Amino acid sequence: MENFSLVPLLLAFFSALAPVVLWFFILKRKNRSGFWQRFLVTFFLSGFGAMFMLQFEPLFKNVLESHGVSFLLIFMLFGMIVEYYKNFMVRIGGYRYFKNIDDVMDLSFAAALGFTFFENFFLFFEMFSGNLPDALGPVKMIKYFLTREFFILPIHLFTSGIFGYFYGVGLFAKQELREKNRRSSSFRFLENLLFFIPEERLFKAVKILQGTLISVFFYGLFFTILEQEPTTNTLVTFFGLSELPLEEKLLPLISFAFFKFGTIVLFSLMDKKRRWKRENMLESG
Repeated sequence: MENFSLVPLLLAFFSALAPVVLWFFILKRKNRSGFWQRFLVTFFLSGFGAMFMLQFEPLFKNVLESHGVSFLLIFMLFGMIVEYYKNFMVRIGGYRYFKNIDDVMDLSFAAALGFTFFENFFLFFEMFSGNLPDALGPVKMIKYFLTREFFILPIHLFTSGIFGYFYGVGLFAKQELREKNRRSSSFRFLENLLFFIPEERLFKAVKILQGTLISVFFYGLFFTILEQEPTTNTLVTFFGLSELPLEEKLLPLISFAFFKFGTIVLFSLMDKKRRWKRENMLESG
């Protein structure tokens, strides 16, 4: 204990906290009573899941890899576990609180921020303590910090927002909107898959499954790409061209593309939600 230093602990805490504060004020809505309390409950409950994943993910990943499971399927499985866990924490944090889809998405973002805060805190503590081989030296530390905060955190926000949106629709859609959804072929296909669900719970179950499939696919795809660490030479080799003398990682560009696409998707869904609200297709709690 005499060698313990508070410096790595404090650096890790404030490094992990900074983007949480930033995103909180970006996502926070005004005039919603009880938001702070619900945000914090969901935030901390989701953080416990991050600690579990940090502890056991490498073991599960090695076991699955040894059985020949592809990276995409591995990370889709992890994504499903993470998203369902965060959604369960959203349900606990939002007990008797939800009045509309916005409330569900607010706490879904809180779950994403809590998960990544705890995950980053422990990883940054290892980094600042000099125990992270991939982040030794100031340049590598900065790159690692930027990767965690500006590339990985937005992916969690995007996937949690998608999941929260579909869960919210499952909770607040009126009968007219439910019937409108049931006319789509994708909905009918998933409805048939969930034939064993009682009728009164079937619509919500299908919307949750829709949110799961979309969010988990993008989660798995992003972390598979992250695992592969593609570079400019990976790209030119793929097209059968000669390798470049200067090799650069493509993660910043790929992350920006994911974030841009995710932003467009979320804005599109929120615009659809506003249209449904104007057309009186959504319940108001």
